[in-house]
Amino acid sequence: MYQTDDICAIATGGVQSAIAIIRISGSNIIDKLSKIIVFKNSEININKCKTSQLYRIEIHYDQKLLDDGLLALFRSPKSYTGEDLVELYLHGSLYIQQEILKVLQNNGIRLAQPGEFSLRAYLNGKMDLTQAEAVHDIITSSNSLSHTIAMQQMRGGIGNEIRLIKEKLLQLLSLVELELDFSEEDVEFASRDKILNLLNNFIERIHKLSLSFDYGNAIKKGVLIAIVGETNVGKSTLMNALLNDERSIVSSIPGTTRDVIEDSFTYKGVTFRFIDTAGIRKTTDEIEQIGVELAIKKASEAKLLLLLVNANDKWDVIKSSIDYWKNQLHQGQQLLVVLNKIDKVSASELGELTLKINQLIPKVFAISAKFKLHIELLMDEMYDFVQSLHVTGSENIITNARQYNALILALQAAQNAKEAIINNIATDLLAEELKMVNMHLSQVIGEIPSQEVLNEIFSRFCIGK
Repeated sequence: MYQTDDICAIATGGVQSAIAIIRISGSNIIDKLSKIIVFKNSEININKCKTSQLYRIEIHYDQKLLDDGLLALFRSPKSYTGEDLVELYLHGSLYIQQEILKVLQNNGIRLAQPGEFSLRAYLNGKMDLTQAEAVHDIITSSNSLSHTIAMQQMRGGIGNEIRLIKEKLLQLLSLVELELDFSEEDVEFASRDKILNLLNNFIERIHKLSLSFDYGNAIKKGVLIAIVGETNVGKSTLMNALLNDERSIVSSIPGTTRDVIEDSFTYKGVTFRFIDTAGIRKTTDEIEQIGVELAIKKASEAKLLLLLVNANDKWDVIKSSIDYWKNQLHQGQQLLVVLNKIDKVSASELGELTLKINQLIPKVFAISAKFKLHIELLMDEMYDFVQSLHVTGSENIITNARQYNALILALQAAQNAKEAIINNIATDLLAEELKMVNMHLSQVIGEIPSQEVLNEIFSRFCIGK
């Protein structure tokens, strides 16, 4: 359960550095710190410190000077945690950091758990749960787009939208409950058509927000792209060309790639995670067959399949490969046929082949992986694919599976309420479904906290945040 005692932690990762920051929070920290901190200006003590200002200090313990540095005090409630909070800016020696932590513990300030500062910020109303999760996403963001989305969430984008939906929902619920409370009175109630129209508006807004998850999750975790195809069509050469690196083994011997090779790069603010798979062919080699099976499994997890075929192969071989991978596609996946080795065919042959492939599948792209011809254009095509996932165009984007799952539950309850109206179900049952919608929306922003959920969320944070 949530504790209200005093806590401390190194906020700079606990590594040797030029400067270390130690963060301290709690209702009694000022009295405890007054015993070990001496201000360079003798006319100042910690009780007289103004909030958000820097003061030169020394830290003494057992008649020994441990370090000198700077102190900033952020008084409750105008601090990150909502409690009195102090930050010490000290020399980054590991010895100094550990010694000062010992001193703080000896004065009744315990070591914080991972994410405990942010947990206190949430519990003290300094941020909602979507903002707290966004703090973690900012820290772990690996590209400009994921950082931009996380910053928007931390500034309350998702939370504010949910609160607006909840506000309108509660107005709708009040109309329904008015009918319950005054059913025997001569009062004019809202028509079912009006209630249905209002509910359809909620369903549309919740659905639109939930649709953003496919795009947001891809941006946050990186877009998984599988390079697939027959053996010896140049999959490893293509991956090396995309990464501009000799990451995969390149050989003319079929079946050289026997495992799944993974790597990533960032392009136009999007992280692409590539898997170079073993070529799909019948083989008696047990190890190669394991690679083939793993390739099929990994490809099923990808958002986009780059199917590599050789422009100078026979049509039957190309068609067979396209037909095979079309049958492997599942909902949400897209297949892009990449014609490789275009340097080995004439322009007329390439044009004719492209037209034939277009009769099987709309997406086809021509390259030479060996000579890195049209590689950047292929990268643009992959970027456009990611942007196509952003079907809503909304500024607020869901990147978090917990939030998405709660939205889906809210959407299901709203659909149940709609069915209740259409089928003229009793008003009290309609009211219950609307309350379920409100409950699930409240879970998105953490108005109905669960200890298990809070533990799962904040345990992923680093210590000191």
